[in-house]
Amino acid sequence: MKKVLLSALAATALCLPVLAEDKVKSWNSLDSVGCMMLRECTEGVDQISSWNDLGIEYALWAEELDAIIS
Repeated sequence: MKKVLLSALAATALCLPVLAEDKVKSWNSLDSVGCMMLRECTEGVDQISSWNDLGIEYALWAEELDAIIS
């Protein structure tokens, strides 16, 4: 009887991860990194062309930011 119960518990333990739902994809997931590398993420994304698009608080790093953006 113990072997039957142990076998049933082992089978359940193996099946539960298969039945689990996917986690919500977040901005720091591997899926988002791949999307950014392929430049396919365009929904809800604002393109910036210079440091001015970021705001005046980035004026200290204006030259470096323009170099990175271009």
